[in-house]
Amino acid sequence: MTDFLTSFPLLFGFAAAAAHVLAGPDHLAAIAPLALNTKFRPWLIGMAWGIGHLAGMLIIGVLFFFFRELIPVDIISAYS
Repeated sequence: MTDFLTSFPLLFGFAAAAAHVLAGPDHLAAIAPLALNTKFRPWLIGMAWGIGHLAGMLIIGVLFFFFRELIPVDIISAYS
């Protein structure tokens, strides 16, 4: 039971990210012009953009994790 409770934030994070990807019109607005005007395969553009998006989110997540004592996460969460 303890393992489930400690992994709950991680599971919620994955669920929130999946909802953001499926419901985020910003993703289509960012990728569609690139995919339509390329001589490459459009899925390569989407994959490269997705990897870049993931890398940015991971960097922010790691910074928040390591500096959680210095960053006022509760205040940021209240306004995010």
